[in-house]
Amino acid sequence: MIRLGTWTPESYYAVADYGVQDQPNHDTGNFANQLYSTVAVQSNKVAYRTPEMGGFWAEAAVGAHENVRNSVSSAGAAESKYAYDLAANWEGGPLAFGAGYSKLGDNWDAGLRAHYTIGAVQLAAYYQRNDYNVVGTRNSAGLAAQYAFGASELVANYIWASKWSEVSNSGAQQLILGYNYNLSKRTKVYGAYTYVKNKSAANYAYSFVNGATGAGADPRTFGVGVRHNF
Repeated sequence: MIRLGTWTPESYYAVADYGVQDQPNHDTGNFANQLYSTVAVQSNKVAYRTPEMGGFWAEAAVGAHENVRNSVSSAGAAESKYAYDLAANWEGGPLAFGAGYSKLGDNWDAGLRAHYTIGAVQLAAYYQRNDYNVVGTRNSAGLAAQYAFGASELVANYIWASKWSEVSNSGAQQLILGYNYNLSKRTKVYGAYTYVKNKSAANYAYSFVNGATGAGADPRTFGVGVRHNF
């Protein structure tokens, strides 16, 4: 399959957004993984996806060679670079594995993910490595778990990021706790809590306060909502 246009990079889904990893609110809004980082682009892309073979499929995408403003590569300067994104996935019985790689200029990300389902329990883990021109290298990892009973789901997600090699005290941790009650296959109500603990030079935060809390702040939030998939 060939596709053109704008979409979320498949490397992200392969590494950090599969199964229980996207709970309690499908890795969106305040309760998303705030520590995942990528140079992958979303627009002006062409990609080829392989047919599924024995539970395995892969996709390779190229972003257009145009001026892309990228804060991690050259202090925010615009640069003309092709962007590359690779993803591979395999599913078999209770196990699922994924791998992703993204590259823009000299900057790249690579990650691996494992997911296991046993009865009412889902478990997942991922590891990611980043190498960026301005801030250096970083490691990050995440663990997620879900227990389902009746129409209810209990979710916990812990993410850790080391400091960037060129930025002292820039590591962080995040905890996400959630509860879902499924009203139907497409509609649920949920409650969730998340807490980001930043080191003194880190500024990871939710999308609506990112960059506004100041380095070293430890934002946290609680929320309830309704989600319906059309």
